[in-house]
Amino acid sequence: MTSHYNLRSREKSFSVGDEVLILMPSSTHKLLNTWIGPAKVVKLTRPHSCLVQMEDGNTRELHVNKLRPYISRVDHVGIIFDQDTDFGELHYAPTDKENQPNIDIELNQMP
Repeated sequence: MTSHYNLRSREKSFSVGDEVLILMPSSTHKLLNTWIGPAKVVKLTRPHSCLVQMEDGNTRELHVNKLRPYISRVDHVGIIFDQDTDFGELHYAPTDKENQPNIDIELNQMP
C-alpha cells in the first residue's frame, strides 16, 4: 500500500526562513479547504514536520504535507514620481471610460 502511494509522491523539504502556504480545513467538506499565508518556517522539528509562524504571530507544528512553498508575485514595487526624468516621458493609463476611445467593430469583420 505504501509503495503505491509513494510511487508518485515527491519529497518536500523546507529550510528555516522559507515562506509557505498552509492548508487549513474550512469545513467538513474537503473540497472547501483553503490555503492561507504566507507563514514563515521557524524550525525544522522532525524530518517531515516544521514549526511555522503564522501571520498573527502564533506558531504551529505542521506536517510538510500541509505546507506548500509560497512564491510571491511581486518582490517589490517601484514608484516613479512625476518629477523624475530618468525614465523619459510618462504615459498614463486611462482610468475612466468616458475618455477612452469607442471602437465599433462589426461582426462580419471578425475572422
